[in-house]
Amino acid sequence: MTLVVTPVAGDPDLYVSTVSATPNNTASGSWQWSATGARGADVVVVGFGDAGMARCPPPCTLYLGVVAYGGSARFTVAAAAAARTVLSDGTPAAGLAAPWAFTYFTYALPTAPGWTRAPVEIAVTPLGAAHAFLYVNAVPAGQPVGPGDLPQLTCAPSACPNTPNWAVRN
Repeated sequence: MTLVVTPVAGDPDLYVSTVSATPNNTASGSWQWSATGARGADVVVVGFGDAGMARCPPPCTLYLGVVAYGGSARFTVAAAAAARTVLSDGTPAAGLAAPWAFTYFTYALPTAPGWTRAPVEIAVTPLGAAHAFLYVNAVPAGQPVGPGDLPQLTCAPSACPNTPNWAVRN
């Protein structure tokens, strides 16, 4: 799951806990994860296999604390935990991805009688980010999606091109 604090003004820092309802930078042991970057969004990525999650069996509550560093701050907070978001025809969906991490979506082609094959247009629009890349993979209907069917980053983050990319594999 991905948790993000994006500054509107000032420098907000993010502290996340499964054990304290008031995680903060002054209380030792009140948080398990933090992001305290000086510029831009602060991002915490928590894997479900993370040791900190072992203390929080389902249903699990994550507590977020935001502190302003060196003055007041205005910010937005976002969280994404879904393994995959199902897209609906013609309806935009927002997503959240940590740097060099994937956020997955699924779109099923219509199966209504009389539907004919038509091109499918998929677009990604970065909201407040410098770049967003779109990778697409097609899996036949009824076939289970396996780990090898998920889109994969095909270059090292330091070597990826700075221009939009997309790939299709049938």
